Amino acid sequence: MNLTLDRRERGRTRGAGGIGTGSAARAAGRSAFMDRAVLLLIGLYLLTLPLMTHDIRAADEIEYFAYLHSVAFDRDLDFLNEYQYFFDRAPEKYTRSGFKKTFIDTITPTGLRPNFGPIGTAVLWTPFYAVGHLVALGGEAVGMAVVADGYGKPYLWAITLGSAFYALAGLLLAYALCRTLVGQAAAFWATLTIWLGTPVIFYSHLAPGYSHAASLFAVALFLFLWNRWRDDLTIRRAIGLGVAGGIVAMIREQDALFLTVPALYAGLGVLGSLRRGAWREAIRLVVGVATVGFAAIVTYLPQLLTYQILNGVPRPNKDVSDKMNIISPFFWRVMTDPAHALPYWSPIILVALVGAALLIRRNPRLGLALIIGFLLTWYINGAIKTWTTAGSFGARRFLNCTPIFVVGLAYAYEAILAVGRKRGAVWGAIVPVVSILAIAWNAGLIIQFVTLMMDRQRLEWPKNLLTQFRIPFELPSILRQLLTDRGSFYEQ
Repeated sequence: MNLTLDRRERGRTRGAGGIGTGSAARAAGRSAFMDRAVLLLIGLYLLTLPLMTHDIRAADEIEYFAYLHSVAFDRDLDFLNEYQYFFDRAPEKYTRSGFKKTFIDTITPTGLRPNFGPIGTAVLWTPFYAVGHLVALGGEAVGMAVVADGYGKPYLWAITLGSAFYALAGLLLAYALCRTLVGQAAAFWATLTIWLGTPVIFYSHLAPGYSHAASLFAVALFLFLWNRWRDDLTIRRAIGLGVAGGIVAMIREQDALFLTVPALYAGLGVLGSLRRGAWREAIRLVVGVATVGFAAIVTYLPQLLTYQILNGVPRPNKDVSDKMNIISPFFWRVMTDPAHALPYWSPIILVALVGAALLIRRNPRLGLALIIGFLLTWYINGAIKTWTTAGSFGARRFLNCTPIFVVGLAYAYEAILAVGRKRGAVWGAIVPVVSILAIAWNAGLIIQFVTLMMDRQRLEWPKNLLTQFRIPFELPSILRQLLTDRGSFYEQ
């Protein structure tokens, strides 16, 4: 597959000022889902599916799953039986971790067990869970050792494959967004690299029970729709964008900050319109973004009703809000602490941020609107007491920024490829080399994490760097264990 730009496509990209405005850019976005790079990304993704783990173990995963089972089988939001089921699988583990004390022994003001997770992940899992139930019923009917109780393998396989599907869909949406800005080669390598060179692959395949795959999809869908409609935001489109924004907030509430992307873009547009004296245009922009916000709030109402039932008030559990400090005391450490910071886990993000800066320089309104989502995510992560996400793989709370990272990296790659077209093959080779190094670095850290070659609570230097060079010698046995007994890694 030739992932270089042909002459006509390069001309179109340059003609759009490298930004992809106008009808040519929209056509590029629409056709992005049909080009060869998409087929290659899908093919590579399917090849990785045998590496998936089809189980849930962590408290967060159990909370999301509990919504599904309790509503589908019990028709209520009393999670005691769901929590007890998972506790009984490993009583010692869940007692030691505090799961029993937090979720079984604690009662909310309304007499129910707490659930700190929003409902959005369960909502997106619902179609897959329903398919799992049909499979379980079919297995029972033909005498297989399957029970249609909502807990067994058909259900777990269904929701984990659902997460894998949403992660893939989110990556393809990010790719399509890139294709309105850059050529095919840059968009392909950026999407591939952010997928395999950051924690995205871990939370879509090895820990799919978390909300991050669903979050990636929802944010990517929201940004894709916004980018497609941003300069022609009719009321109907604004409502659709607002619904997508409400879903984003129902999956991870802090992701609601991405609603500032269209707000900032519209705000900058209003200022420009007022300077030109175009009052009607300014009013249209204000009405459009207000409609987005209103539709998002209406879409989010089921989450508020859920909180009312669980907590007696239409807001998250107090134990969640108490973790927040509005002044973001850990703001700088989120990006600079060697043991936990995003660039140390995923150095390729630095290249993506350079690309985002290039985009801002070329088109300030578009670039600033996109980067605000990352900046606010950075800020909110610094406001959380558990900002380190110690015990988890990578800076997982930045997975919602995946579409922005893909765009930034694609723009950086496009600049490199443009130089390569003038200076020869050596420059053109920089992009795949950088991507391969990023992917190798991330794969090495995943192996260190799951095999306990590293401390899961933090990165240690230079230990983690030196351990990367040991991995090739142990790779055959590690791959064999990954393919035959992935669950064993989580029991260590």
